[in-house]
Amino acid sequence: MPLTVPDVMNLLTDPQTLMRKAYVAIAGGGGAAPANGVAPVATFTVTVEDANPGMLGFTSGISGLFGRTKERPTVRITKRAGAALAVPGPDQFNAYYIAMAQVADVGTASHYGLPRDGAVTLCITSMITACCFSVGHAGDGSVLVSHIQPPPAALGVTLADRQAAAVAAGLTEFNGAPTQFRNNFEYDSMRDRIAIMGVFAHHRWRFYAQKTSIVNTGSMVRSAAAFVAVD
Repeated sequence: MPLTVPDVMNLLTDPQTLMRKAYVAIAGGGGAAPANGVAPVATFTVTVEDANPGMLGFTSGISGLFGRTKERPTVRITKRAGAALAVPGPDQFNAYYIAMAQVADVGTASHYGLPRDGAVTLCITSMITACCFSVGHAGDGSVLVSHIQPPPAALGVTLADRQAAAVAAGLTEFNGAPTQFRNNFEYDSMRDRIAIMGVFAHHRWRFYAQKTSIVNTGSMVRSAAAFVAVD
């Protein structure tokens, strides 16, 4: 049966299953990143497009052993402009939004704290193409996340090196307390794009990533898995 918007809404607390069933495309908002602090809450709208030959995905089990693929529907998650809605519509949900920051912003507008209480239990950022999404702890034990765009390439400096430098630069304090960040998963910025969703459950934030690659026939969902959990 085709995937529907109600199906997606029911799977928001299980991103890994959602990412195995569909290609997830997340569109955030523009503008300057807010200053360090608790991540802002935004409202997102969900739409679903039917499976098509231009969007393939991996399979599991016996089929996966033979390298078979399957057409995937597209789930679009789009940030709504303006303040978060107090009561989202049936095709909408609220989540903490992690805006992309430039390296020049690091240390002043790149750290976003994620609360461990309240009604909001989801975290969303825009698609990762050449940026790094990192997860860590503040000195007070709170969870921190950041989405940073590395600087332009320099001779002999790889993207991985630029990402590592972007994560390390200025990420030593948050509200005056030391922080510890871990770098994100590896991917090829020339062909891959990454969708990231976070869920708070059982007293911890867990983050999931879907890797999609550009191939000759269109796009291919290559993986969907949890990549870090933070208490």
